[in-house]
Amino acid sequence: MIDFVEACGLAKKYYEDKLAITGLAKALDGGDRWFFSGGSPDEVRVGNVVIAISKADGAIETVTLPSKENFALLKSANPIDLPVEY
Repeated sequence: MIDFVEACGLAKKYYEDKLAITGLAKALDGGDRWFFSGGSPDEVRVGNVVIAISKADGAIETVTLPSKENFALLKSANPIDLPVEY
């Protein structure tokens, strides 16, 4: 199991290394995983890649959008405050 702060670090590193995006804009708690959007909370990113990080093992996967199922999954997840450093 990983905790939320560890997941934030993994998400930040993913966005920086894979997409050259700095920071985290949003986090959602989806039960068995957290969802993240990269960037800054005050910036609008069209086509931003959403990632999911497993709470069990820290595995990262991209969330395919548009998708009715994935939009419903994100809508049902609960917003969670990001730590100040992210």
